[in-house]
Amino acid sequence: MGNNSCCGRSEERKKDIARVNEYAKKTNPFMAQQVMKYFDQDGDKKVSFEEFLAVVLQRNVLEEKKLHKFAAAAHSTIRMMFNVHGKSFSDRYDEAEDLSAFLKQFHPILRPLFDMLDIDGSGYVDPYELNLILTMASGENKKDTKETTKLNLSIFFLVFDKNDDQGVEVAEFAARLSGILKKLAQFVKELMKYANGVKNDAGLLFPTNIGEMFFARCPFVSFDMLNKVPEFLKAMQPMLEMALAGRDKDKKSEICTKHLTDNLNFKSTVDAVDSFKKIAKVATFDKSVLEFLSKLDKNKKDEANKIIEAYNAVFEAFVSDLLNDAVLTMPTELAKVLLENFVTKEIQPAYVQLGMSAEKKVPIPITRKFMLENTKFDEKDEEKNAEGSSSSSAATKTVEKESSSSSSSDSIKKDPTA
Repeated sequence: MGNNSCCGRSEERKKDIARVNEYAKKTNPFMAQQVMKYFDQDGDKKVSFEEFLAVVLQRNVLEEKKLHKFAAAAHSTIRMMFNVHGKSFSDRYDEAEDLSAFLKQFHPILRPLFDMLDIDGSGYVDPYELNLILTMASGENKKDTKETTKLNLSIFFLVFDKNDDQGVEVAEFAARLSGILKKLAQFVKELMKYANGVKNDAGLLFPTNIGEMFFARCPFVSFDMLNKVPEFLKAMQPMLEMALAGRDKDKKSEICTKHLTDNLNFKSTVDAVDSFKKIAKVATFDKSVLEFLSKLDKNKKDEANKIIEAYNAVFEAFVSDLLNDAVLTMPTELAKVLLENFVTKEIQPAYVQLGMSAEKKVPIPITRKFMLENTKFDEKDEEKNAEGSSSSSAATKTVEKESSSSSSSDSIKKDPTA
């Protein structure tokens, strides 16, 4: 497992980490230091999942801490996700009969978010990982300078070169993207599970809002199609293409459609729909179900809860089927297209800006060796600059010191009381 120290890391990775840390300290030292201090409660310069939970799940953390506006906004966003059906996290915190049990239900929701911050998979969030996320989220890395170009290449290798072999190939790129997608899917599933278990003041469950959104945005899709995946995908094609930014010469949409056809299976959803129909005694499962739920006899609380629970189970099963591990495993062909596009639009211009001939093409796998041989990325230039800057700074301090001594001496000589 990854270490908080640089032990076991290649020299190039150490330089990448140092570059990320230095840039964060230079562009926003207050945020870089404060956010780590905010989470790192035991002062060991890394954040454990327990420390992360302790901060995020405080009742009124924003009232108790004076946070940088970006940190406050990030924290508010996380907490806002727990505001379900008109009640805030703090409201439910106050109403909880068993506070420990109340807080524990958020652990599986927050785990995938923490794991996404833990880029190297060490089980902890190190300062460089926090600085990397903060730099990207704040947009500081978007400035068009050679310094930010080097920073972004360092970020690229830190994120995608998981085995630290100084190269990023298609399989490695696909694995990283798949890992991110699976963590996001886990987060969505756990958040749904939490929201679907929340009751109103009368003790009645809330119908999942995923269902309402689905029927509003996909009125052309029938749940009867779920037994025939190709028909379902054909109906969903406009949304799929929109998600992939439209059709293009790389045929991303076709690759995705084939991948989904091969890996989607809605058996759990179909079973949940059948179960709902029996419990609710209805013949169809479409938009009309929303009106049916709105007319439930709320005085028959147990019966209404069984029906709503069965309805919520349909959408939990649907999301789970839609976001299964096989579906979220990036197809090699798609990863190749995405990486080639990324090289063309991001990596190639970055290399050229750092001195590579525009005639050259960045090959895949993307290797550090190619970068160092074809650009002025080599740290030696930076070290010389740093030494020059350090010498200049030292010289300035010496001059200032001598100037100060000289002034002091002159003062003494001119002082009649000396």
